[in-house]
Amino acid sequence: TEDDYDAVGAYATNHQATIAILHIRQGRVVKQTRHFLDISPSETLGDIIRQYIISFYGQLAYIPSLTVIPEIIEDQKAIENWLGNVVGRKFELRSAERGEKRAMVELAIKNAEQALETALLTTDRQFQGLIALKELLKLSFTPERIEAIDISNMGASETVGASVCYINGQPAKSEYR
Repeated sequence: TEDDYDAVGAYATNHQATIAILHIRQGRVVKQTRHFLDISPSETLGDIIRQYIISFYGQLAYIPSLTVIPEIIEDQKAIENWLGNVVGRKFELRSAERGEKRAMVELAIKNAEQALETALLTTDRQFQGLIALKELLKLSFTPERIEAIDISNMGASETVGASVCYINGQPAKSEYR
């Protein structure tokens, strides 16, 4: 039924991603599943969700007839048909645009973000600094690229400038000027 579905959210940063799945049965969240993945910087959230669904989703003990996702993914119809064959009944992947299902996808995304940040805070010193900066500046996202520029006057006529760049908390010396 429409009251039984999974809501999938993803969050990625620092070459890692988390997929969070809210398992909703009879209109209530009964369980949450999270998976941590290593990713390449070029992968989009759509790519990550698509790869997760292809690689792991078919192995779950129970898959409802509907799974809501944050955005349309590549080969969505083919994946629906394949998973329908795996579970032996009609299966639908739906991009949630609004309403309760969109709210559940947003919650799954938030849970994925918090899970990844918590995991990285315990293992990654650079990421600890990025999270602290995010909170200090009240940003809604973790900064991936930070650039700082310093312009100094040396006497009355000499102006000197320098620029440094950090990507994912690591110095990007090739971007220094």
